[in-house]
Amino acid sequence: MNKITSAPVKEHLPGFERFHRPNPIHTILLATDGTSSGESALQNCINLLRGSSGKLVITYFADPKDIAVNEGVACESDDAWRSHGEKVLNAMAAKARASGITDVTTRLEKYQGEESLNQIAETVEANMIMLSSHFFQADSAAN
Repeated sequence: MNKITSAPVKEHLPGFERFHRPNPIHTILLATDGTSSGESALQNCINLLRGSSGKLVITYFADPKDIAVNEGVACESDDAWRSHGEKVLNAMAAKARASGITDVTTRLEKYQGEESLNQIAETVEANMIMLSSHFFQADSAAN
């Protein structure tokens, strides 16, 4: 309470609750393989960070041999994998920035198991991981 007005501080400071919640989000690591589920994951990140000073780190976290992530073919070289990953990252970063997220960085990381994702999260000091992968897409034919 504010001693002068007897009103809660949150009524005087717009955004007070967003910035002073118990565990504010400082950095979100969005790990994507570039498939269509990445768009909804990116939008979730944008919604969580909007109006805050939080950071978004987007990593292209994919296996070069996985045909589901490179337009149906395995990458024949590191350069092809890198080129595809950079295309995915540039598009996602541009969308995040256009939505008002000012602190956006990107990383190319080859999938080396889930533990490597934890190591990336520690490196960028993320306190939230958003994972977007073709492994989590619902099969519309099954419905």
